[in-house]
Amino acid sequence: MKTKKMYPSIKYGLTLFLLLIMGTVSQGAGSNIASPPLISSIGEFLSQDILRLILIIIGVSGIVIEVLADTRGVAGIIALIALILFFYGGHNIGNQVLLPVLLFILGFIMIIIEIFVPGFGLPGIAGIVFMVLGLMTNFNDLSKAILFLSIAFVFSFTIALIIFKKGMHTRRFEKLILEKDNRKKSYEYEIFIGKEGIALTPLRPSGTILIDDRRLDALTEGEFIKKGDPIIVERVDGFKIFVRRI
Repeated sequence: MKTKKMYPSIKYGLTLFLLLIMGTVSQGAGSNIASPPLISSIGEFLSQDILRLILIIIGVSGIVIEVLADTRGVAGIIALIALILFFYGGHNIGNQVLLPVLLFILGFIMIIIEIFVPGFGLPGIAGIVFMVLGLMTNFNDLSKAILFLSIAFVFSFTIALIIFKKGMHTRRFEKLILEKDNRKKSYEYEIFIGKEGIALTPLRPSGTILIDDRRLDALTEGEFIKKGDPIIVERVDGFKIFVRRI
């Protein structure tokens, strides 16, 4: 079984987020120690509402661009850096950061699972929910969190539409969708293994069969099968169903 290559943004992004958590914990442990003036100035700068809005727009939009377009990890890394700065700005004004970052990482991992493993959408939905919760819990004001996220999602949705309209989405994205669809079909077709039916058309070697009142395309690996012959499903490979005559 081939191991899929991990995107650069995934590898480096998780590392950056882990460094952020470690830095936050260590800073919390030594909260009685004054930060250097430069660090304090950067923190105050990043805690401004307008800058936090810009950072969350860049973060969310960058993730969308990375998934849909071929940026070789550049958009993903920019997005993750923007989100790290966003979380740090929230931390500087006293907002929670450890829980939001952990929620965001959990959501990020769930979305990766959704991309590479058939889950009927559940990991993806859970991932989006966790990522949104991670961003929202970095605010002390719920109304501001909803406003900022709404603006970021509008920007991201607009960018996604432009990418699809201009045909800028990559074959990698189409291949992921196709592979995921094939895995789902394989999972669905596995319920037919061992079931009996009849050949609606000759199988030479491909044709159509009927099982449980459902028409299915199938293949025979051995001898050709005539129309009307009883068949049994031997195995499933992806979206291919292999049968033999009984």
